[in-house]
Amino acid sequence: MKDKRIEKIKQHYTIILNNKSYKVLKHKIDSEKSLLTIKTKVFGQNFPHGENISFATAEDSDSTFIVAWKGMWKDEKVEHWEYKIIT
Repeated sequence: MKDKRIEKIKQHYTIILNNKSYKVLKHKIDSEKSLLTIKTKVFGQNFPHGENISFATAEDSDSTFIVAWKGMWKDEKVEHWEYKIIT
């Protein structure tokens, strides 16, 4: 069981929400719809809810913007998180 979890984590990279690191499989910024979509296979990370959440990638931590939680859903293998981009 632990081997599968380790393999899942190896597929992920780090993003930063409110100065806390999270492992994600993929994130997408849709500037036309002002949406940030995050996908992860690592369940139970407890992504932040609410407004005025700072977002940055670990590679470009100087470039941050503010988002507000919009929703979350999951299927058998992936959690999907959506945030509205404020600034």
